[in-house]
Amino acid sequence: MQQQFLWRLFEEIEAVDLTTVPEPKGEVEEGEQVVGVLPEYLRQFYVVYYAYRDELDKQSKQVSVFAKVMSMFGPYAPEYFAARKKYKLVRNLFLYSIEEAFPELIHRSIGFRERWQVVAVSSIFDMFKGPLSGGMLHM
Repeated sequence: MQQQFLWRLFEEIEAVDLTTVPEPKGEVEEGEQVVGVLPEYLRQFYVVYYAYRDELDKQSKQVSVFAKVMSMFGPYAPEYFAARKKYKLVRNLFLYSIEEAFPELIHRSIGFRERWQVVAVSSIFDMFKGPLSGGMLHM
């Protein structure tokens, strides 16, 4: 029997070896509010989340705009559509987990900084920073 996606996701998260993962880069900037430090289990989830995002980026580069649109209506670009669905699910679970750990971040833009600091971002323009160079997530 094939293992269900959610169980595989949990196993992927548990398997992350944080000693091999670089922490986010970037200093806390003016206007950002440090709300805490990302716990180890969320650091592992962070790594898996970005792996799913990278897979979606990879699939996205391999299909045309037409195929992306048509994938919503039929079997066009099934790998892209599957990657997109998985990414959205993982993203929502990750964001919910962050908000559960840091309730003050509900409906806020979230960033990750050096030493795994979690920040609330006050400026919409900060969303254009690279995710691993001080990652951003927006609700």
